[in-house]
Amino acid sequence: MRACIFCNHQFFFLFAITAAGAVGASAAEDKEDLAVLARWPRYQQSPHSVYNYLVDQAIARLEARAREVVNLRTAGAWRERQRRVRHALREEILGPFPEKSPLRAQITGVVRKPGYRIEKVIYESVPGFHVTAALFVPEAARPPAATVVFASGHTADGFRNAGEGSGYLRIVVNLVKKGFVVFAFDPLSQGERSQYFDAGKGESRLGKASAQHGYMGMPAQLTNYSLALAMTWDGIRAIDYLETRPEVDMKRIGMCGNSGGGTQTAYVSAVDERIYASAPGNFITNYHRLLQTRGPQDPEQYLHRQIARGIDHPEYLLARAPRPTLLVTTTRDFFNIQGSRETFAEVKPAFALLGKPDNLEMVEDDAEHGYTRKNREATYAFFQKHLGVPGSPRDENVPLPTASELRVTATGHVATSLRGETFYRLSRAAAGPLVERLERSRRELPGHLERVKNSARELSGYVPPREQPIPVLAGRYQRDGYRVEKLMLEGEGKYPVPCLLMIPAGAGRHPAVVYLHPKGKIAGAAPGGEIEQLVRKGYAVLAPDLAGIGEMAPNQDAWEMAMLMGRSLVGLRAGDVVRLVRVLQARPEIDPARIGGVAHGALGVDLLHAATFESAIAHVVVVDPLVSYRALLEEEYYTADFAQGIVARALTAYDLPDLAAAIAPRPLVVIRPRNGQADPAAEPMVKRDLAIADRAYAAAGASTRFTTHLVDSDRAAGDALRKALD
Repeated sequence: MRACIFCNHQFFFLFAITAAGAVGASAAEDKEDLAVLARWPRYQQSPHSVYNYLVDQAIARLEARAREVVNLRTAGAWRERQRRVRHALREEILGPFPEKSPLRAQITGVVRKPGYRIEKVIYESVPGFHVTAALFVPEAARPPAATVVFASGHTADGFRNAGEGSGYLRIVVNLVKKGFVVFAFDPLSQGERSQYFDAGKGESRLGKASAQHGYMGMPAQLTNYSLALAMTWDGIRAIDYLETRPEVDMKRIGMCGNSGGGTQTAYVSAVDERIYASAPGNFITNYHRLLQTRGPQDPEQYLHRQIARGIDHPEYLLARAPRPTLLVTTTRDFFNIQGSRETFAEVKPAFALLGKPDNLEMVEDDAEHGYTRKNREATYAFFQKHLGVPGSPRDENVPLPTASELRVTATGHVATSLRGETFYRLSRAAAGPLVERLERSRRELPGHLERVKNSARELSGYVPPREQPIPVLAGRYQRDGYRVEKLMLEGEGKYPVPCLLMIPAGAGRHPAVVYLHPKGKIAGAAPGGEIEQLVRKGYAVLAPDLAGIGEMAPNQDAWEMAMLMGRSLVGLRAGDVVRLVRVLQARPEIDPARIGGVAHGALGVDLLHAATFESAIAHVVVVDPLVSYRALLEEEYYTADFAQGIVARALTAYDLPDLAAAIAPRPLVVIRPRNGQADPAAEPMVKRDLAIADRAYAAAGASTRFTTHLVDSDRAAGDALRKALD
C-alpha cells in the first residue's frame, strides 16, 4: 500500500510538473515577438546592410574609374583627365567658389621672439567671416622669402597646439628657424573660431571641432554651400593675404598640414596653382581602402557625388601635377597606408609623363596617426629642396611661444570679440537666392511641378523598383478581429526590410496604408495602439523598419555614403516604400486602388518623396512632419532627427512643399507640421511654406483634398489622423 501511495504521489507530482510546463509553454507561445530578423542568421548584420550595399556600389564605380586610369599612357591623356578633374573640383565638388571680396585684414599685435617675430592677423574670407591667423617672419630671411601656409588638424587650439613631440606649433617654429615665413591660420571651429559658442562657458555648446563640423555641415548640404567649400576658401584667401605682404615670394609658396590639416592642404593645393609645393599629411589614401576600413568621416571629407563623378584621392594629386608634392604617411594610420601606396603608384606615371618624375615623393613611418619626427624632418627637407631654402632638416627642440602670446582677438574668441558671421548664418544666407529662384519657378506651375518631380528623382538618387517584391512570411499571430503577419522582403540592395502586416478579419478587399514611424514597425503595433485603431477602421496596415530604423538601426554612415554616390537615404527609403506598395497591390485581401501612406515625424520627408514618384499611393497623411527644408535651415540649433531626411542640393531645385504640390490632386493631410527645432510650426510659417501646395490643389480643382491641422496635443493629432482615414 505504501508503495502504491508513493507511486500515486509520484504520478501526481509528475502530472503537476507536466501540466505546469504545458501552461507555461502555452503562455510562452501566446507571448508575441514582433521581431522579424532574429531567427535569420543571414541577416544578423542587417543594421549595416544598407551601408554595405552603398559601399559595394561605390567600389564598383571606383573599379570602373581604375579601368579608365590604367589606359592613360600619354602626357596628352593625363592632361585631358587633369583638365576634367580640375573643373570638377573647382566648379562642382569643392566649388563653385564665391567672388573674392576685400580681405579687410588687420594686425592685432606683434610678438618678438629670438630670431623671428609673430604678427597676429585677422582677415575676412568672405565679408564678416573672420579668420584668425599668425604670420611668423624670420629675421634672417631676405625678402621676398619662401613661405609655408600651415593648416592645423582637429585640435581645439589650432596651430597653437604645443603637444609633446608632434605638436603643430613645434613644426611651425622649426620651419621659421630654418628660414621660412610661415602663415598659420585657424580652421573653422578651431582655435579662436569656435562655432555655437557659449560665452558663459567659454566654449562651444557642441563640444569639439569634429562635433561642430558634423552638426553644422549636414543642413548646409541642402544648398550649394558646404563645409568643404568654406574651409577650402579660407585657405585660398590665406594665399590672397600673402600676396599683400612684401616679405613673401609668391613664386615659392608651400602648404602643409596633418589630418584635418592634410585635408585642407590637399583641397587648397588641388584648386589653387599658387601653391607650388604641397605636403598633405595623414590624409591621402584612396576610397577603396578607406571604405574597407574607417569609412566616411567629417562632412568636409565626404563630398557630394565625389565617387559618382570618379574623383578619388589620386585626383587631388593629379590636379596639381607636376608641381612638387609629398605624401606624408604612417603605416598604422586609419587613413590606410596601402591606399596611400596605391595612390602614389597610380599618379607617379602622370608626373613622369608631364616631365617631372621626381616631383612626386612619399615618406612613411611606422606609427599611428600623427606627425612623427621622421615625417616632420621629411617635410622640412621637401620644402628646403623645392622652395630653395638650404639647411639642415633636423627637427630641433625649439622654445615655443605661449598660447596667450598667440591670442589674436581680445577675448580669444571671434564670437565674443568680433561678432561677425558664422558658418550657420552663411549657409542660411546661401539658401536665400535658391528660395527666391524657387519662387520664380513656381509662377509657372505645371512646368515647375514637372521639373520638381524630375529633380527630386535625380537629387535623391531614387531608383524605381524593377521587379515585383516577393515577401517571406516569418510568422503570424491571431488577435481579436485581425491577424498580424511578420514579413521580410528585399530592398533595393537585397538588404532586408522587416515588416508587420495587420489585416482585418472578414471577406472583401480592404483599403490599406503603409505606416512609417521613426521608432519602427513596433510603434503603435501593440494591442490598442495606433495601428490597431486603423485596423479597427477597416484598414490593412503594413509597417516596415526602413533603413536605419528598428531592426535596421543604426546603419551608421549610410547617409554619408549615399552623399558620396550622389544619392540619399531618402531616395533609398522612398524606393522601399514603393516596394511595400507593390506588396500590398499583390495581396488578394487588399484593394489596389485604395493604398495610401501614413508617416510620423522625420519620415514624412520619405513619404512625400515616395508619393511624388509613385501615383499608386492614393492618399497621404503626414503627422508632425518637417514643414520645409527652408525651415530646417532657419534654425541654428535644429533637431538632429531631421538630418537624415536631407537630400543634398535639394533647395537648388525643390523644397518639401513642392513635393506636396506635386501630389495633387490626390488627398494630402498635414497634421501639426514642425519647424527645424521640431516644435509646432507657427501659422505664418505654415502658410508661407505650404502656399505652393494650396495653389497646386486649387489649380487641380481639388482644394478640399489638401488639409492642414494645426493641433496642439497628441490626442488631437491622433483624432485628426483617424478622421483623415474615415
